Amino acid sequence: MASIGVMELVAYVQSAWRLEVKGEVIPETFDSINRIVAIVRHEQVQAFLRSLSSALDTSKPKSDGR
Repeated sequence: MASIGVMELVAYVQSAWRLEVKGEVIPETFDSINRIVAIVRHEQVQAFLRSLSSALDTSKPKSDGR
């Protein structure tokens, strides 16, 4: 797949699933539906874990230094 085609596919994946594809974007990463599904699942899990971590951080009682 040509580089422009890969970038168009990455843009579509990011837009359609509202996620940010991180890491190296190379044609081999997007050469099959199974790999694209794996990337989407991975990024969704990472986004969920970041939001969960953030929620847990804000729900912890603040230490007042005593």
